[in-house]
Amino acid sequence: MSYNKQTSLAANVEAIETAVKIHVQGRKAMAKEKETLSRYSGFGGIKEVLNIGTDNPLPDNMAEPMNRLQKALRTLAGGEETMYRKLTDSLKASVLTAFYTPQFLVDAVARQIRAAFTEYRAIRGLIACLPLIDFSAPTEVPGGKSTMRRSYFPTPPANVPTSPSSTI
Repeated sequence: MSYNKQTSLAANVEAIETAVKIHVQGRKAMAKEKETLSRYSGFGGIKEVLNIGTDNPLPDNMAEPMNRLQKALRTLAGGEETMYRKLTDSLKASVLTAFYTPQFLVDAVARQIRAAFTEYRAIRGLIACLPLIDFSAPTEVPGGKSTMRRSYFPTPPANVPTSPSSTI
């Protein structure tokens, strides 16, 4: 499945409209709304967002979702022009930096990294020095809340120096 910015824009606008509606009504999302919200993927690569608040023309297929987006942002801003500008500036800032990475790609990269480290450890015999850590596994913390693992580097074995040598 390839990236389609028009489809992504439409899903993002629908998700924002849904979030604004839920926020205005002061309630939690229902199951169908959660599904809509889950399709939000950010505005990375949708350069038409940069045209919000300008006189630059939009392609015909982008005008309607962009108008809906602006309406939803105005509703969220509650009529405050300063807040509306902050919201639109935030979206514009994300165009060049926010990109959605599909889960299957994340999983494939993680599998490859794990395989490479496993093979390297087997070749080098680095069982104690280079443990594999499952970064997706939650770790229990005081208070019973689950959090992502914080310590990525194990304590090195006694024969591995922990401070830089003064002879370098």
